[in-house]
Amino acid sequence: FNGDVTVNNPGSTPLSGWQVEFDFPGTISSIWSASVVSNTAGHYVIKGADWNANIAAGGATSFGFTASGGTPTNLALVGATPGQPTQPATPKLSVANTVVQEGNGGTADMVFNVSLSAPTEEVVTVNYRTEDFTATAGSDYQAAQGVLTFASGETAKQVRIKINGDTTYETNESLILVLSGITGAEFGTSQGVGLISNDDVNPNATVEDEYRVVGYFAEWGIYGRDYHVADIPADKLTHINYAFADINNSGEVVLFDSFAAVEKAYPGDTWDQALKGNFNQLSKLKEQNPGLETLIAIGGWTLSDNFSDVALTAASREKFAKSAVEFITTYGFDGIDLDWEYPVSGGLPNNSYRPQDSANYVLLVQEIRRQLDLLEQTDGIDGKEYLLTIAGPAGYDKVANFDLAGMEPYLDWFNLMSYDLAGAWDNQTGHQSGLYPTTGSANALYNVDHAVNLYLQQVDPAKVVLGSPLYGRSWTGVPNTADGGLFDPATGAGLGTFEPGVIDYWHIMDLVAQQPNLYKVYWDEQAKAPYIYSTANGGTFITYENPQSLQYKLDYIKSLGLGGVMFWELDSDVRDSDDPRSLIGLAARELLGDQETDTV
Repeated sequence: FNGDVTVNNPGSTPLSGWQVEFDFPGTISSIWSASVVSNTAGHYVIKGADWNANIAAGGATSFGFTASGGTPTNLALVGATPGQPTQPATPKLSVANTVVQEGNGGTADMVFNVSLSAPTEEVVTVNYRTEDFTATAGSDYQAAQGVLTFASGETAKQVRIKINGDTTYETNESLILVLSGITGAEFGTSQGVGLISNDDVNPNATVEDEYRVVGYFAEWGIYGRDYHVADIPADKLTHINYAFADINNSGEVVLFDSFAAVEKAYPGDTWDQALKGNFNQLSKLKEQNPGLETLIAIGGWTLSDNFSDVALTAASREKFAKSAVEFITTYGFDGIDLDWEYPVSGGLPNNSYRPQDSANYVLLVQEIRRQLDLLEQTDGIDGKEYLLTIAGPAGYDKVANFDLAGMEPYLDWFNLMSYDLAGAWDNQTGHQSGLYPTTGSANALYNVDHAVNLYLQQVDPAKVVLGSPLYGRSWTGVPNTADGGLFDPATGAGLGTFEPGVIDYWHIMDLVAQQPNLYKVYWDEQAKAPYIYSTANGGTFITYENPQSLQYKLDYIKSLGLGGVMFWELDSDVRDSDDPRSLIGLAARELLGDQETDTV
């Protein structure tokens, strides 16, 4: 279940450094807007995040968590006067979005999970009914209505809707579960979207459909990773996204590491040439591979602090777009990839955020597209089309802050970051890029299929390029259980290649090849995802992509008519792309075939 706790300060002075304590026999798998200070025999102490640790007089803040295995009790502020416990907030009732594959016949159950944020002694009732969205009652699903009753102490209920199966290819469709007439609680969310995932093969999707194979080249890879532009398997890619350019405080696109980008000398460079570094190497690579295109990726996780500011006004958008267009014409790129992580909320705490970021992002891509269209008319290159893409999130909580439908007319495609759905920030192991949900996972909606379905509600499937990680996420302190530690507690970040908790794919392959008895590979048939368990380092768990899981995703791309696959980041694959273990090589064989980039 998901818990939502509000901390009020009814006093006349600020409340600084608040902490909340409660008893809970279960497991908290994730927490947001706060962190766990301690858990002693089921007695939790929680403190606020840096940004909400202080509450003004008369103010309030809140935090949430995902948990299982019991009911929290004895909720109080740490240091509250004995005998005067903090009064619990009115519980909130919410319904989660859900997804189900329609099947080829009969009916399948679409399950909506309805939950209370906290148990209450009161009986809670709520009415529910289905409504058409893009799905039609009768032909696509069986309409339903009724009343849910939560007895004292109950926090979870389910509503099951019958979905009609067929063998006809169609786009994904959705219905809405509407809640109303609540008693004994208040609404957190009163509507849930149920997506009916088409699982029939698109008869028009073939390997000749001009799929894209996109790879991100990390600027910093030339240092510790010793990975250079010359190492890129360009014949197996259609597009290279160079990560990253920065946004300065004036709202313009600028170089981040100028030495790596334009100054580092490579063999064949002369001391007096104006452009050296990675950018010059990319130009040479495109000369050798005429079908290859390059895009400059702007922002990313660490460089998104100024995005909200540049998207804010017409003047700031025009200035940013002008600088981005000048950047690609100056340095020879074929397009722009925006990596705003993230609008409204969810990125680094020092980023600028505004509630209107979602709408402003649409206006920003609209302005960039306008200026790119003007460039196409004036650059003197006959038939040249400049690309505009974004890196889009996979987590439903972040997708909610993207107006995908509003952005689609101006974008060539969306690079769906369908990875990092689990990692060492969680205190429970899981799949970082599982294709489908698995029983026992901390969040059944954090999977690739659910993310894709959220996009397909708003955008053309051919504009969705599915992301695949060329790295694993790892934990330590994982118990040695029968299923290899899957969804078990963990104590922190595990083995890493360059930093704890993040391990390159080539490194994983070396561990498995050299120590197969110590690093044991498991397969989750539900998720279509591999994982590794090792007794090393107090119990190590690794979630990653391998050829088997990628093959399922490539078949999935073909069946839904998606636009291709994207890899983060190129330096983490095995170096020989013709090696059967190479994920980039597999994608090129499956999606490009004879379409592979021509080489001269």
